[in-house]
Amino acid sequence: MTDEKTTGGVDEAPETQPATREEFARLLEGADQGAAVQRVKPGDKVRCRVARVADDWVFVDLGGKQEGSIRREEFEADALPSEGQEIEAYVVSTAAGEVVLTTKLSARDLSKNALAEAHQAGIPVEGKVVKVVKGGYEVRVGGLRAFCPHSQIDLRWTKEPEVHVGQTYAFKVLEYKEGGRNVVLSRRALLEEERAKKREELRNVLEPGAVVTGRVRAVHE
Repeated sequence: MTDEKTTGGVDEAPETQPATREEFARLLEGADQGAAVQRVKPGDKVRCRVARVADDWVFVDLGGKQEGSIRREEFEADALPSEGQEIEAYVVSTAAGEVVLTTKLSARDLSKNALAEAHQAGIPVEGKVVKVVKGGYEVRVGGLRAFCPHSQIDLRWTKEPEVHVGQTYAFKVLEYKEGGRNVVLSRRALLEEERAKKREELRNVLEPGAVVTGRVRAVHE
């Protein structure tokens, strides 16, 4: 009599074939890309490396085989980053797996909602100083009116406030109230951040015996 094994109606799982090296590499690549997209979200401030500069876009490496893009027009001609240079930017969108970044929100990108989001996320906005008012300046940010106090327009007190009128600067949104009717900006906050970053970079390269170039700011007895 022959013993028969019963399976109780459950089919045995078919044997799985080991993945080839190429398939395994593709799986890892896909996992890396998916993780990179999940790591960043709109409003995040990231430090990235410029991968290449094209006619309309600057493409940056975000790590994990993920690439992002920044409009080239955001950069002045004499401040266009070069390949390999590290820059800081803010994530604007991750739609369809494409990461779009900005160094600041330009006037054409701004609405009340965008300005509110810039305030929450700390994203700089572009604004034009239109006139001097009591206590500071009226600044146009897109089609919106904002206020920048005298003390927040520069690192030092400006003796002639009119020198800033007509200038377009990047500002940090300090306050956003009453649905956009009360918006307070600061250019100084961004200048201080930039100064602190340069000081940190200088500390990283300074060493005993190093020769550096400086500017004499004042001479005291």
